[in-house]
Amino acid sequence: MADTKISALTAATTPLAGTEEVAIVQSSTTKRVAVSDITSFAAMRLENTDTTTSINTASLTEIPLATATSFGTGFTQSTNAIRTDFAGTVELAASVRNESVTLRTAVGCEFFKNGVSLGPRYNTSYVRAGSGHNEASTSCTPYIVTCANGDLFAVRGIQEGAAGTVDMGFAGSSYLQVKRLA
Repeated sequence: MADTKISALTAATTPLAGTEEVAIVQSSTTKRVAVSDITSFAAMRLENTDTTTSINTASLTEIPLATATSFGTGFTQSTNAIRTDFAGTVELAASVRNESVTLRTAVGCEFFKNGVSLGPRYNTSYVRAGSGHNEASTSCTPYIVTCANGDLFAVRGIQEGAAGTVDMGFAGSSYLQVKRLA
């Protein structure tokens, strides 16, 4: 086999099981690795269970998220946040549902890494609370960022419109998701 070109090998049956081994070069040495270790998908999603705490606060406040769903490994749930158990690159996504009976409330959201904002406010929801319009959602555009082992990612909200109670309405309506890219 050492003299066989890759193009002359028999094609593998797909989809792959993940246990197949392939050769790679790491630090100038040829080594073997399972396909699952190269292409493993991992993500964690936190959803809200709290439906009564107001997220329309005068200062940036973590959105209360408690129910975790894991896909693969590499993440740990923390209070209102997701911790990475690896160094690499992740994609952040979030959506926060807003419900209010107060006229003209607006909640802005942004991503935080280790308590530090990752940039400008991503989106603001607006609840008119008139003519039966009493809900909206704030969706943060997916954001790609590098991470170190132990980094904490959260989404925070802040009042950007009228003061008044704005909650998330019902369980599972808001989330933060962190997906491993590399």
